[in-house]
Amino acid sequence: MAAFEERGRLARLLNAFADRASQDIQLLLGSENPYLDGWPLATAVRTVGLGPAGYVTFALVGPLRMDYSRVMGGLRWWSRQIQRRQGGS
Repeated sequence: MAAFEERGRLARLLNAFADRASQDIQLLLGSENPYLDGWPLATAVRTVGLGPAGYVTFALVGPLRMDYSRVMGGLRWWSRQIQRRQGGS
């Protein structure tokens, strides 16, 4: 997809929402995402702290018409798996 041809665009997207997505999933619909403005896409982002190692950010970009509860449930599941392996809650 043309929106991701520039690698820096994806990095800016993940970094911009990492802090806000650390508590729960950040969901951006359509033009709410300034990095993909003009594309009819939804973006779900979740960041999990890894302690001194930094953090990992999961992001899913898909069509506006998708099963949001399933996407958010999947991101929460992955987050719990990472936290469990890190010895977190």
